[in-house]
Parts: sequence; C-alpha cells; structure tokens
Amino acid sequence: MKKLYKILIAIAVFFFLDFAISSLLKEGLNKGFGLRQESEILIVGHSHMMMGVDRDKLEKGLKCKISKYTRTGVSLPERYLMTQQYLNSKYSKKLKAALIGVDAFTFSEGNISKNCYTLFYPFYEDKNVNDYLKRHAKPTEYWQHKIIRLSRYSDDLINSSVRGWMHDDKNYKTNQINMDEFEKQRSKWKSNISFNKELMSKLNELIHMLTKRGIKVYLVNTPTLDTINHTQPENYKYIMEYYRKLANNNMVYFIDFTKHESNYELFFDPLHLNVNGQTLVTDSLIQFLKNQF
Repeated sequence: MKKLYKILIAIAVFFFLDFAISSLLKEGLNKGFGLRQESEILIVGHSHMMMGVDRDKLEKGLKCKISKYTRTGVSLPERYLMTQQYLNSKYSKKLKAALIGVDAFTFSEGNISKNCYTLFYPFYEDKNVNDYLKRHAKPTEYWQHKIIRLSRYSDDLINSSVRGWMHDDKNYKTNQINMDEFEKQRSKWKSNISFNKELMSKLNELIHMLTKRGIKVYLVNTPTLDTINHTQPENYKYIMEYYRKLANNNMVYFIDFTKHESNYELFFDPLHLNVNGQTLVTDSLIQFLKNQF
C-alpha cells in the first residue's frame, strides 16, 4: 500500500511541476507576442515580418500598444488562425488595425514548413487552435502533447518564451548578404510564384474577418532580393498588382517595400532583412501609420 501511495504522490508531483513550468513557458510566449494585452495594432506574419518590424520602436513611434504575433514558417491558414486567436480573446476590444505580412510566395504551396502546426501546441486551450491541431497532428501525438504540457515546448519555443520574459524582440542579424555565396547556393532559394485559389480565398476571408469588426487592414510586403523577384518577373508583377487591387477601399491598404529590393545592405539572406533593413521598414511604417491614426 505504501508503494502505491509513493507512486500516486510521484505522479501528482510530476503533473504539478508539468503544469507549473509549462504555465511559466506559456506566459513567456504571451508576453513575447503581446497576446494578453489590449493592443491597438496587431502584427501577424512569418519570419519576414518577425525580422522586418521592430515592435518596441513601432510602439514608441506610434505611442500605442502593439501585439506582434509572428511565427517562422506559417502559411495563410496559420496566419488566419493566429489573427482569429487574438480577435477571439478579451484583449482585442481596442484593436484598430492589423498589419498582415504578404509576399510573392503567399499563394504558393509547399514553400512553408509542413510541421509548423507544432508551434501551436502551447495553445490547446483555444478552441480554434485545438481543432487545428486535431486536423494536423497524428492522434497519438495530439494526445501526448495535450496530456503532458511540457512536451509541447520545443527548444525554439522555449527560446521564444525566454525572450518573451526578457522583452527581447531584437533582430540580431547584422551581417549583409554575400552575393557570391548566394550565387553558389542559388538553387537552395528557388521558389515558384504561384496562385493557389484556396490560399487566395483564405486571404480574402482574413481581410473580411478584420474589416467586419471595423479594423483596418494593412498588407505589408517587406522587401525580398531582386534576384529572387526577377526569376518570374511577370508573376511577381501580377501578385503585387493583386495586392493593390485588394486595397480598394478605406479599410484595406497595401504597403509595398519592393523599391528596396536592390539595396543589398538591408538583407541578411535573400528573403530576410538584417537590422538595417528592419530599421528602414519600421521607420517607414511609423511615418505611414502616423497619418492613419
């Protein structure tokens, strides 16, 4: 009997520690993304927006609270989910605007991580996230992470949580792209600009979800390297024009940074900005948005 008690106590201690430590990790993510604050602006996107926008500087420049919910490798369905996650929370009452990251590959299939669903494990409690995880994770995987909370956190998620607790949203990429090295590895960066109708429809749904609540939408295309853009020049031109057509009323805007595509000192790699690029984009957003609020 004593042995049984010891086992039960050990199990109880395990689940207590599992709950306590995972709660600390989750709170770090909430702080890092600003998911539990009443913001006036919500930023949603993948690594382009993550590295392209300085949240702290934008907050100071616009004198308002900003939630920056950006995840590496997320496609449009995930960006829709992320937006929905914040909108459905009690913290979205003051939301006035959403900056949604778009680019030349937004409607292309297969360019984004297939395992990006694992980034959402910490948010099982959100009904829409829970349904999303049921669709994408294997049943055994789904229940394992649901029951054992600490198993939800990969090294990257733990790192994001720590940065959240430290209020660290800095872009540490100071190097400039080496074009000679890029040419040697050019095939690594090959991506097709295509137009998946389901993804195009999802962007329209995302815009409608925001505008029907009176929230302005800013589609933001942070710069990508000219060499990448010019691989399919007609497709690139078409998709940029498509974004402009979406911005056809006073609730939707398109902010395009394509003009900086040949300014190599702004890039860390062909798709991502270094700290110089982030400074340029953030300063430009401050000037543009100042006239909107």
